Amino acid sequence: MKSKLPWALSGSDFSQSGWHTEPTAAYQLMFEFLVLSPSYELARKARANKLTKEESENLPKDFDKVLATYDLLGNVNCILFRQWWLKRGLHVFGNPFNKPKIHEIALIENGESTEVEKITQTLKSSYVEARQAEGLKHASPAATRTAPPAQAQRQLPKQKNPRRRPNLLLR
Repeated sequence: MKSKLPWALSGSDFSQSGWHTEPTAAYQLMFEFLVLSPSYELARKARANKLTKEESENLPKDFDKVLATYDLLGNVNCILFRQWWLKRGLHVFGNPFNKPKIHEIALIENGESTEVEKITQTLKSSYVEARQAEGLKHASPAATRTAPPAQAQRQLPKQKNPRRRPNLLLR
């Protein structure tokens, strides 16, 4: 059995309990830019109260945004990307996600006749309950009770930016 190198990412690193995002090199590039960023280094020093007098006097005008980014993403200087990603990155850039649960609806023995309408009603009601539990607020109740999932989703209003991304300031 191969031992995993501490810096080597795997596909499972992008999907942890409650969080998921698509694997992409962009996250690691952003991390590397932060490592090289002079203003991000100033933010690290500021949070550690180690700014020199000269550095304090020459901070960028929008340094509050750099500090907010530092507070969100943390110190990237003494940590491997994978360790940072699992500790902070996935929770900042990932999406909340829970794997669907499997529920038994009916057990049909070989050769047994089924009541299709009863199974259909069970599917519809469990779908509505699941969506209500997840907080689906934009669909009308009538649409979610009568429409299958794909049709109900098409009836939702289109959002301009469904996921909020943090504003990152890099220099």
